[in-house]
Amino acid sequence: MKKALFLFVLSVWGLSGCTQSMVNENEASLKKVAPSWIVSTQDEDSEYLYAKGQAPLDEGQADATEQAKASAKQNLAALVNGRMQTMPSTKQIAVEEETPFESKLRKAIRAEVKGYQITVPDADTVYVDDEANTVFALAKIPKAAIDDAMMERLQALDNQLTDYLHVSGKGSKLNQLLSILPAMPTIEARADLKAHLENFKGESITLPHDQLAELLQKRMNTLVDQIVINLDASTQETAAFETAFRKALASEGFNMTARKPDLTFKYFIEANESKEETLYKVSLIGDLEMINDLGVTVATVSNEYQGMNEMKPEATGAALMAFADEATDTIVKTSVDYMNKVNQLNYNR
Repeated sequence: MKKALFLFVLSVWGLSGCTQSMVNENEASLKKVAPSWIVSTQDEDSEYLYAKGQAPLDEGQADATEQAKASAKQNLAALVNGRMQTMPSTKQIAVEEETPFESKLRKAIRAEVKGYQITVPDADTVYVDDEANTVFALAKIPKAAIDDAMMERLQALDNQLTDYLHVSGKGSKLNQLLSILPAMPTIEARADLKAHLENFKGESITLPHDQLAELLQKRMNTLVDQIVINLDASTQETAAFETAFRKALASEGFNMTARKPDLTFKYFIEANESKEETLYKVSLIGDLEMINDLGVTVATVSNEYQGMNEMKPEATGAALMAFADEATDTIVKTSVDYMNKVNQLNYNR
């Protein structure tokens, strides 16, 4: 009898142990399993671009959820933008023997091109991890939607080119250049976006106004190389610097002649010289008035320019190069300001 009772107790203990083990297993199976996107990395073969955001639960689930969703959307926008930034761009248009003037002008135009941002959707998936005290959110966008948005923008830019069909072919070369400049931000933005989209698609894209874009671009290239400047010294003392100043301006990319100039530089120079050990130091006080072919002053330059060298002529040449460099910057700024003014007044761009 005692043996039977002993065996019964053992059986109850065993059954109790098995039951507890089954309960523990069931509890474990009921625990939430985090979705794979919490730890997964970006899949290049996926049809989507996706990004996640997260926020602590400290301030409540509702606020944490909104923060996580906002973070996911922001990260997705950065991902889309970064993907576009790593693509080849045609902004750096190859031009043979680009002069400093042309280089500065193109750089200034590109700086005015407004960046294109694709609108990304809100995060639509949320996971609350109580153990980690964190809310996670997932935002995603189909890669095809990016293609469609870029193509729509590209077509709009292509159509926008028709606003610049009637550029002037009359007047000085500078006036003709100023007439065509307002089209350049559109041309730059169009070429850049087209290159991005072609990279996405892996094929070339033909647009209705490809020929017009090429024509306007080539026309600008030609006009930039044809700008003529004439020098007009204010005094005999100033005229002594004309040969060196002419050389400095020519190195910037300008044609220097008195025949049909686009701009006449009426200038004054006062020189101060000193020597520091073995180096000559030349300081030039330069004033310059830029006068167009109609006799109108379009810009002025006034500053002090310095040069140092073991040889006095080279020190003077360095100071004059600085003078010419600022004169070029002034022409570029004046031209781009005009470009922006025309686009703002006529097209609200």
